[in-house]
Amino acid sequence: MKSLSANFMSHRLIFKSFVVSTIAALILPVYVPAARADEPNLILNPSLETQAVVAGSPDNWMHEAWGGASGATFDYLDEGYNSDHSVKVSLAAAPTTDGDAKWYFQDVAVEPGAEYFFHDAYKSSTTSTITLRYTMDDQANSCSPDENACYEDIVESLPAAADWTVYDNSFVAPAHAKLVTVFHLIKTAGDLTTDDFELVKMTPPAIVDHVPNNSVETASLADPELPAGWSHAGWGTNTPIYEYLNDGHDGSHSVKLTM
Repeated sequence: MKSLSANFMSHRLIFKSFVVSTIAALILPVYVPAARADEPNLILNPSLETQAVVAGSPDNWMHEAWGGASGATFDYLDEGYNSDHSVKVSLAAAPTTDGDAKWYFQDVAVEPGAEYFFHDAYKSSTTSTITLRYTMDDQANSCSPDENACYEDIVESLPAAADWTVYDNSFVAPAHAKLVTVFHLIKTAGDLTTDDFELVKMTPPAIVDHVPNNSVETASLADPELPAGWSHAGWGTNTPIYEYLNDGHDGSHSVKLTM
């Protein structure tokens, strides 16, 4: 019966989508686990405001350069993105061998299979990469014979940005992952300044009457202009306007489609 119910629901949604899309655009619920759980930012000193005991570095933060990037310089700046501090890494010349340079926060605990939202703000004169470093629960589960770790690029080439630019993304912690940190790094000549870090565990929106976030009261973490678990689409020749409103029936939000 559970399988039949799921199939019936799926067919009903497809049918409704087809009927509506022939005359207009469509606002519909889809499974997008983009709601923030009631949990704090996992990163210690995320805005870099607290200085370490040793001057020249924020507390709970480290920096590293390896390979051809070993000549990198690191600065703890007295200006930031809506704050008083940020961190900067610079490479005077492009590495002639493999290597990179970065600041990174103290590893935090993660739950295998759970989804996490990552955010930072950056400005740079060169492209940059964002890499996850997982510490695994056992050397046998690592991806390297030399260390108990696995690495994953979640974006390989962020464009240079003269002004502060916000980066948001999410990832799912793999099986056997125990800890994670995030490297926002550079591999080419130039500089990268970062600030305003956030790492938050996410949770799928509650499903009521077979619809995720059926009252659209919870906003999407990745896109506050959408309710969590919802998207919109169009078909044919039309000019739709989609709105996520701050009033509703039996609630404080609703969605509006104008043609």
